[in-house]
Amino acid sequence: MLEDQSLLIVEDDDALRETLARAMAALGYDVTSAGNLADAAAEITQSPPAFAIIDLRLAEQSGLDVIEKLLQMRPEARAVVVSGYANFATAVSALRLGAVNYLTKPVTAEEIDYALKERNPKSRDLGDLNLPSAKQARMDHIVRFLKENDFNLSATARELGMHRRTLQRIIKRSGMKLEDVVDLETI
Repeated sequence: MLEDQSLLIVEDDDALRETLARAMAALGYDVTSAGNLADAAAEITQSPPAFAIIDLRLAEQSGLDVIEKLLQMRPEARAVVVSGYANFATAVSALRLGAVNYLTKPVTAEEIDYALKERNPKSRDLGDLNLPSAKQARMDHIVRFLKENDFNLSATARELGMHRRTLQRIIKRSGMKLEDVVDLETI
């Protein structure tokens, strides 16, 4: 008898969700997908999967809610949370809710497959997580706010609760150029 290979992918980026679905299907998973919390809840209610890949940020919602729903319906399910905005607090929250691992984007299908099938992931030390340094996490946070404010430094500084010149100094010291961030968005 074959082990249940049902997998739910919860990702709001359509292109990434489709690419990941194809890659995971090629690894032998029976893939279904959802682009938001409501669709994910419906999929879980209809047929709770054995595995799940859950994006932490789903538009204005949290993927952590999916973990709770999944584990209520199927307590032995194994969920991996992936995030482009990783930080220690959300990693701890995800693991406390029952995720078996927390990965930062970009991540490969093989890395996700390994994380889903790792034999005893809960015995690991949280220091083993693939998390960015505090400096990198801070810059990722700043870049996220810059993007949300269409790269307007004044608006970003206001939202971050700092002076515009302070924000400029932080960006300058990091070696990041605003043009590089804007160029990444156009790719």
